Amino acid sequence: MKLYSLKKRLLLILTDHILILAAFWLVSIARGSDLISTITHTHPRLVIFLVLHFGVAMWFDKYFLWKHAHSSKTYRPMIYTSLAFTGIASFLIVVTSQFGIPRLLFFGTVALATAFEFPVWSAIHLFNAAKRKGFSYNYNGIPEVKEKTPEAAPAKTTKNEPHRFLTIQGHAIRQSILYETGPNALEYLKENVPLDESSVVLSVNNRLNILNLPSRCVDTIVNLQRVNNHRRINKFFEAVNFKLPPGGIYSGVAEPLKARKKRFLRKYTPVFGIVLYSFDFLWNRIAPKIPVLKKVYFGLTKGRNRVMSRAEVLGRLYACGFDIIDETQVDELLFFTARKVRNPHYDNNPTYGPLICLRRVGKDGKIIGVYKMRTMHPFAEYLQPYIHKKNNLQEGGKFGNDFRISTCGKIMRKLWIDELPMLYNWVNGDLKLVGVRPLSEHFFNLYDEELQEKRTKVKPGLVPPFYADMPTTLEEIQESESRYIDAYLKAPLTTDWKYFWKAFNNIVFKNARSS
Repeated sequence: MKLYSLKKRLLLILTDHILILAAFWLVSIARGSDLISTITHTHPRLVIFLVLHFGVAMWFDKYFLWKHAHSSKTYRPMIYTSLAFTGIASFLIVVTSQFGIPRLLFFGTVALATAFEFPVWSAIHLFNAAKRKGFSYNYNGIPEVKEKTPEAAPAKTTKNEPHRFLTIQGHAIRQSILYETGPNALEYLKENVPLDESSVVLSVNNRLNILNLPSRCVDTIVNLQRVNNHRRINKFFEAVNFKLPPGGIYSGVAEPLKARKKRFLRKYTPVFGIVLYSFDFLWNRIAPKIPVLKKVYFGLTKGRNRVMSRAEVLGRLYACGFDIIDETQVDELLFFTARKVRNPHYDNNPTYGPLICLRRVGKDGKIIGVYKMRTMHPFAEYLQPYIHKKNNLQEGGKFGNDFRISTCGKIMRKLWIDELPMLYNWVNGDLKLVGVRPLSEHFFNLYDEELQEKRTKVKPGLVPPFYADMPTTLEEIQESESRYIDAYLKAPLTTDWKYFWKAFNNIVFKNARSS
């Protein structure tokens, strides 16, 4: 259902710029200047600032008030726009001292225009709230149709119904899903999720709403709030896992990175859209990963509207004890259905930053931490079973169509940048220069038991025998490693010397790569 029209948006844009010009006029009078002469001397710069303000306002969704049901969401875009615009414009004024607009005139206009906007935005919010009276909201944020129909009328509470909203079925629940996500999403849920008396449909981003659910009688949880808006995503998924019985179903929705980029390009035109998307990516994707900016980011945004990849969403689900049953793109959003198969990992050190430490099987079967530059999306390491189930191994023993690898990661792998931190493991004694590749536990378990036993007798290495023999299948890789280990156990120095120069020749002169 469309909540705001283009006409309303244009009217709001026009109102906003009239308020800015009115503030500009009043500040000019206060400075003792003539408005005409002020505009004559500043109009080229004034136009630039108005365009800049419009771009920042569109980025923060300032002109989308008709979709906000709560007053905090009404004022937040306005405040963010004023702060961001003031910061960017101040930088331009300081850097280009000849820009032409007096600082008092500029800052006075911004402050006065913001003061004008508060009552106007409040009036719009009240008008918006009045129009929404056709719906009432339960404490979970789910709209219930006010018209009483036989299907939508709530059933009488009995001893076997410990929570009232569990009895809302039929027309009301369909209306709720339509209101939140549209008809295509409703069709997806009807096909993939059992919507019966043991199902709960929510639209929440706070895990307390999940923890407050009854411990019994809930076999399916559907959350229509985007994963991008959860403050602590893994804690939210862990709460869902806690409330569901073994085999319970969880279905949700997220906006993946690629769909978000398409939305920006379609909404703001390709040229302007790519500029805004770049800022959006830096703020909502990079800032949460930088220690200094992380606290500022979460303090301002509360973790909402984060940029997330498909691999990260699914990887977090696996890390929190779920197995993906289905994932489908519906109206450019990623809808997923997962089954609870175990308890969460509760990983305190996920691969979230640029430098990661991966769990690998070392000598004597000991788990060692191998350092690398992250080339995959966050939490992608948990998806190895899912990728192995959906895709076969390609030549070189890697997964085919591996969507876990980021664009930047592909470049780093081509240039060997991602493996430079492994030199620390070599100096530390966890790895040697030449040796079998350090494998994850999942990959290690794909090997024959005989080779698994052989591998635990030697240290893994920086330069694996793969680059000397260049095998193409998993069987050939196992044969290559088995030959190397047998030769190494007989003559360690001679074997490593020979394998190193064979690998050097293939890498340097034949451009050998593992992926």
